[in-house]
Amino acid sequence: MGAESITLPARFLATVAHLVVTLTILYDTDNITRRALEETSGYGDEKDSLQAQATTSTVCFVLEFVGMFSGVSLFFPTLNSFYIFLHINGTLYVGLFIGLHWGLKWYTWFFLLFSLLPALIEMLVCFAVFKLKMREYS
Repeated sequence: MGAESITLPARFLATVAHLVVTLTILYDTDNITRRALEETSGYGDEKDSLQAQATTSTVCFVLEFVGMFSGVSLFFPTLNSFYIFLHINGTLYVGLFIGLHWGLKWYTWFFLLFSLLPALIEMLVCFAVFKLKMREYS
């Protein structure tokens, strides 16, 4: 029983938990925007921005799941630990963002750190495996 027996399920569960919290934002954008904004000015723009970030975050999750289920990034233990760290923190902070009605600008930072960064790393790993032949993929 190697490290993969712990990190692989943990990575999957952390990613799914982060996805669920992000989908909560996507499906409850109206209420989240209303609660975060005290005045009604700029409601439409802020709602559109939040919805665009949550949708892009969902696309980032699709990229990560493709990399995970294809096995490209599955057997990099350090990378798996980093993904687990990012997604657990992403779940925590996005959940707090929803529950405590933080300002909408906070989600931009959470999106960049906890959704876009792992997706970019996943794309770099795919590039390294397929183009640079860093690790044999069969």
